Amino acid sequence: MIYEELKNSKGNLFFVEGESKRIGNAIIPDCIYNKMRVSKRILVKADIDYRAKVIMEEYTKRENYKEEISSALNSLEKYIKRENIDRYLKMVSEDNCIEVAKELMLKYYDPMYENGEKKYEYVLELIDSDVNRICDKIEENINRITI
Repeated sequence: MIYEELKNSKGNLFFVEGESKRIGNAIIPDCIYNKMRVSKRILVKADIDYRAKVIMEEYTKRENYKEEISSALNSLEKYIKRENIDRYLKMVSEDNCIEVAKELMLKYYDPMYENGEKKYEYVLELIDSDVNRICDKIEENINRITI
């Protein structure tokens, strides 16, 4: 789907999230992933409350979201102690998903991503929880970024 979107695009400038080659069960095609690795990078960060809110908006859209979140938590057992997974499962059952998201980000995902961030240079670094301000800053710097 990504390839088709890119192929049919009229532009030549694309913004993508910095991901590893594998995202869940999906694998980014080499032609796209290789280009991502050598392209210019913008680092965008936001505070934990905003990020947790966005994640919860996405993950709680479906009626069976608790089951999906529980299944995802159970699949993390090789990375997270069983006792923590059980605690998170209890929190999910008690409608405290936002705290689960915050803790997972702070304890597991953020440290992993921060290690990855150190490998790259960035043409622009932005810290803000307002998407419109982020977009405005990127637009203000677009000539510097694309040269």
